[in-house]
Amino acid sequence: MSENRFFLGAAIEMSKRAEQAQEFFTALFEPDERPFFVSDSATIHDIYMDDLGIVFEKCLKYYGIRLSEHMFSKPIWQVLDFLEANRSIK
Repeated sequence: MSENRFFLGAAIEMSKRAEQAQEFFTALFEPDERPFFVSDSATIHDIYMDDLGIVFEKCLKYYGIRLSEHMFSKPIWQVLDFLEANRSIK
């Protein structure tokens, strides 16, 4: 009997940052906007299709950091590392 499997992608780096990711998604996205799964290669562009200006503002308010546009095309785990290293609001 064959078993069908669906591979979503590696999430090793995201798993290492599970608490940071939970904080990030809770602070910046409404409950119905939060992703169920984020692979290591996923970017903010991949998981959020609405107005990125909202994410800019929420990030500034929550972390004290205004993300540059190039951060939206980096893997989310790299964004999480950047936010953790540079946040002014804890």
